[in-house]
Amino acid sequence: AQGQYSSEVLKECEPSKYYLIDAWHMALPQYGEKAFREVQDLFSVQISTGQVTLMRGWSWDKVAELEDASLDWAYLDAGHGYDDVSRDIEALQSKIRPGGFLCGHDYVKWTRNSARFGVVEAVNMHSRKMHWPFAYITMDHNTNASFALRKPER
Repeated sequence: AQGQYSSEVLKECEPSKYYLIDAWHMALPQYGEKAFREVQDLFSVQISTGQVTLMRGWSWDKVAELEDASLDWAYLDAGHGYDDVSRDIEALQSKIRPGGFLCGHDYVKWTRNSARFGVVEAVNMHSRKMHWPFAYITMDHNTNASFALRKPER
């Protein structure tokens, strides 16, 4: 929401085109207009050159605007409920090129504060349904695990 992780990805991966999609929802002050302005400021140079595009709205709606098979990879870290994760995966599956990756964070059932997530169930169900195998699951010690599914080359 504030762009810190996206900034690291931009530096490490040096993508030619990088989409940052978030609702930057007004109902949640820590993720609202202030965070959106911080992200605009953080990536102002890359936005002006066209390397970074900010897309504000629900991820599944904004992903629909992208061309099919136009993404090498996508990284999910938005809604953590089963329905939200499922909608994101369904929206993204045609947008990722064959051999590309669908990655995400918070591959856990419970958070430290005992909130219930639906990430594991949604990712596992879609992995089986789409026949996309797991490329990795991280074993992080100080944060929740991340995952990657690989789209078959077909």
